[in-house]
Amino acid sequence: MKKLLSLICPFIAVLMISFSLHAQVYILNEDFSSTTGSIAPNGWINQNLIGTAEDLWNFESPLERNLPFPMFGNVAVFDSRLSSNNGLPEKVVLQSRAFDGSISPNCLLSFDQVFAGGNGSVGKLEIYNGLNWIIIDNYT
Repeated sequence: MKKLLSLICPFIAVLMISFSLHAQVYILNEDFSSTTGSIAPNGWINQNLIGTAEDLWNFESPLERNLPFPMFGNVAVFDSRLSSNNGLPEKVVLQSRAFDGSISPNCLLSFDQVFAGGNGSVGKLEIYNGLNWIIIDNYT
């Protein structure tokens, strides 16, 4: 029995070490819990390119919208029907703080989103590779 335990204990230690080597590391993890109104999280950019000054992303629970699971609490919302509703074109950018994704060959971008387009609305998800912006996805 003593010999069996001496074989099992090193095996358990190796398993524990191998699991810790593949632990998940967040480069950027934002839940918008520290934000209010249209003030973006530290290091983020909330910029109006076309439209009225009020046309910005908002970081509070949308008043007249039910959020689908798993979203709750503060979220990033751009809702032209509630914020401006003036029928004029709008182009608003929400840009995360810069981060270095080259720390791993296997980076995963994950987020929950809802896009309710209308009247020719489009949404774009882009990444910057240090030289160019690359479109990852389009929403219509």
